[in-house]
Amino acid sequence: MTFVDAILLGLLQGATEFLPVSSSGHLALAQNLLDDFAQPGLVFDILLHVGTMVAVIGYFWRDLIGLLTSPWRRGDTALIQRRMLLLIILGSIPTAIIGLTC
Repeated sequence: MTFVDAILLGLLQGATEFLPVSSSGHLALAQNLLDDFAQPGLVFDILLHVGTMVAVIGYFWRDLIGLLTSPWRRGDTALIQRRMLLLIILGSIPTAIIGLTC
């Protein structure tokens, strides 16, 4: 895989991650369409997803800090953020169970 191939796949990942389509599917399709493409493997795909996660954390860092510090703050905003934090945790439990057992 060339540096240009990696850049193209990174751009494709970034463009399709937040659309209601499979960004992983688009990556697999693009990898099959590129000429003389050496399959980079699972580590490359994971790093593409880590890049997306870093971008999301960078964009929403203020919101994340607000959610994480809400249990120790008072006020209406903190109450809303605590409720949101609880819902995120509760919504993540089934996903974690499925991910760890399958």
